[in-house]
Amino acid sequence: EKKLIQRVIIDHEVKYALKITGKNGYGHDNEHLHFKCSFCEKLFCLKEIEVQDYTLPDGFVKEENQFLIIGKCDQCR
Repeated sequence: EKKLIQRVIIDHEVKYALKITGKNGYGHDNEHLHFKCSFCEKLFCLKEIEVQDYTLPDGFVKEENQFLIIGKCDQCR
């Protein structure tokens, strides 16, 4: 209800992350891209790449964004 959690769907599995950074430094300040390495299978938050809002056709209403890029990370490539 309060939209404090961001869902990330990876290979039919749902992971969750806080949207708001807490005192411990964990959390997300913005909607951003995620990257999954196809080799080591680590998930990275690409906080520097914010998700833009898209104009949807009339009658469509956005509930959430899901952006995942799959490739090889800088250590595995």
